[in-house]
Amino acid sequence: MGETVEELYIPRETYSVRFLSRTRLAAALKKGFAVQGGFEMVDLVTSETQGLLDLSDPSLQFASKKVKAVTVFPVSNTFLVCYDKFAFYVDRMGRMSLNDRIMRWTGSASAFALHEPYILAFCTNHVEIWNIETGKLEQKLSGFYHLLNAPESGEKVLVSPAFRHVAEMIFRDSAV
Repeated sequence: MGETVEELYIPRETYSVRFLSRTRLAAALKKGFAVQGGFEMVDLVTSETQGLLDLSDPSLQFASKKVKAVTVFPVSNTFLVCYDKFAFYVDRMGRMSLNDRIMRWTGSASAFALHEPYILAFCTNHVEIWNIETGKLEQKLSGFYHLLNAPESGEKVLVSPAFRHVAEMIFRDSAV
């Protein structure tokens, strides 16, 4: 009882919002790399914002071309930053990390699901499954799949093949 509700306004068109912690979220913005890498972090306690990426890091020059920021996932002590054309890791200071590992999608991805150690990139006519530990493409599923939920790592990934029915993607341990 007596809780106060505060409003938060992000003054740019936003593609997605993801909680990074209980008090911080990241918003993927329409403006692309020119606006702090397309991602803005918001402190929910103070309402202060800052860019997720350190644009003074020369190793991020490759990402200055026109790309669409889609989402970001906290992974261990880093962030996996996902764009429509590629994904890469940055540390908590917004600098490139993990040996400059870049995962370049074969198509243009519009949605992602993290199911560690895999990330699923949903492209127009296929789904790409990448191992985030090795940075390698593991599998490509042809077809028009649509992500129906935004699961946290380890939760069920629900998809719809061309909106005909709901299907669960099942991940099996490769050692079995």
